[in-house]
Amino acid sequence: MCTVAWNVTEEGLWICFNRDESTTRSPAELPVVDTSGKFPVAYARDPDGGGTWLAVSGAGFIVALMNNYCKQATLSRELVSRGKLALALAGETSLAAARSKLQESVHGVGYAPFFLFLLGLREQYMYRWSGDSLAPNQPCPHFWTTSSHRTTEVVDRRNRDWAARTAGRVISPEDAMLILRERGAELAFGMTMDRQDARTVSQSAVWLTSTGMQFSYAERQIDGLDYNEPVTCRW
Repeated sequence: MCTVAWNVTEEGLWICFNRDESTTRSPAELPVVDTSGKFPVAYARDPDGGGTWLAVSGAGFIVALMNNYCKQATLSRELVSRGKLALALAGETSLAAARSKLQESVHGVGYAPFFLFLLGLREQYMYRWSGDSLAPNQPCPHFWTTSSHRTTEVVDRRNRDWAARTAGRVISPEDAMLILRERGAELAFGMTMDRQDARTVSQSAVWLTSTGMQFSYAERQIDGLDYNEPVTCRW
């Protein structure tokens, strides 16, 4: 239950990510810059799984992870947090190294199905993990959305809404953030959604340039419809 949009402009690479989660899941920790590795990594941590859904590396790439509700896998192994995989990939020293690590490490581990973006300034990749096999998705789409609720209907509606709002033009990250905050008449179908069991809990916006990176994180108001003022970390 998430939505992502991204693009590369003259200024650099940006991505906007709406995180949708169960109302029983713990709130994420605010973003930090981890400088313990060879390159700094900015991300917000999921305390339940111990990983993340979105991270930007000073090595020059972004990792974005989404649940794959279109694929149901029967796993005999105990499930391992997909967020930990995303965080491990972000700790690699290059986009190429992250791609190799993904292809080498995903098999034989109990990861539930997912979609994963590896985005750099010059190369961008999306992968689909079925629970059994890993496949690249090319070309890498600039908009992607998932939903556990009436999956086909919600995904189709959001794709139509995105196409109508962007009309094939290259939009700014600010425009993307506004579009991804739209709720719509049917609350479960909106880019920002609300249901009894789940809702959009945050919006993250990441910028990556040749000289630095920025991670901006806006929590959704618990008792309201809007978002709180964003918390931003830079490197």
